[in-house]
Amino acid sequence: MMIVLPGQPVSDKVDNINQAEGVYTRSDKLISSTVGRLQKTDDPLPEIDSEVLATVIRLNSKQATLTLDVIDGVPCTNNSQDSNFQGILRSQDVRQTDKDRVKMYNCVRPGDIVRAVVISLGDARNYYLSTAKNEYGVVFATSEDGNQMIPVNWETMKDPQTDKSEQRKCAKPTPL
Repeated sequence: MMIVLPGQPVSDKVDNINQAEGVYTRSDKLISSTVGRLQKTDDPLPEIDSEVLATVIRLNSKQATLTLDVIDGVPCTNNSQDSNFQGILRSQDVRQTDKDRVKMYNCVRPGDIVRAVVISLGDARNYYLSTAKNEYGVVFATSEDGNQMIPVNWETMKDPQTDKSEQRKCAKPTPL
């Protein structure tokens, strides 16, 4: 960490900065406006249309709460529970058709890893996510018995060890 003074150039690149406190731009440079310690972070910020990988932490009948782990292919390195970005997956954003018949428990469960897209910056605490397209949905899940499951079709995953099936909104596999 380095100490900066007012008027001191902080960075030559302005395009990555989103509403940083204590700085302003002049001639395509970022300039300090206060005395303080310079903290740089490489964590990406979610934007509309950002693709994310997120873990389901809470679930109710109307929505699921998720922590964002990867944003546009870049892992979030600050993984303390309090500082992670959170997302909300609402029941009407799970799929494109039959939105009023969606039961969240049949789409995602706590512990599932979901591929989704940011559709709105939401409120001060949460980003709104969607899995409405085929390529979005659950990519990793464990069964009630604790085994890793594999997708069978777009709405079912199967535990290969016990042969039990569970409902999920599965993501279409993407080629490597």
